[in-house]
Amino acid sequence: MRTKEEVKEKILMLRDRYLKERKVEYLGRKPVNCIYAKKAKLQTGKAVVCVDPAQKEFAECNCDVCGKCRRFVCKNTEESVIRDFNEIVKSPSRCGSEYPKLAILLWFLQDFSAEVEEKKHTKWFW
Repeated sequence: MRTKEEVKEKILMLRDRYLKERKVEYLGRKPVNCIYAKKAKLQTGKAVVCVDPAQKEFAECNCDVCGKCRRFVCKNTEESVIRDFNEIVKSPSRCGSEYPKLAILLWFLQDFSAEVEEKKHTKWFW
């Protein structure tokens, strides 16, 4: 059985990895992260369109263009990404669906703490 310190270390390692991945996903130069990118239904199908009110022009937005776009403004901040991540981790159901490994370790740590407390009380009564 793992010790409490080993589990805590693994939790911190997973948390840091998942947070880093989330920052890359939500702070990257992608059309979904741009405040000007809007989903549009065109005759050829669905597309993401760059709608800049200052320029008053529309252009199809994709990952190749977004990396070079001068008008790109990210709608997420590092603080908002961290805050959202912490809210997900605090909610057992959301954490379990998005980060199952982390949820299992957190559950194990809570169960481990309850088991240790139970053993202390059992020793005290005997």
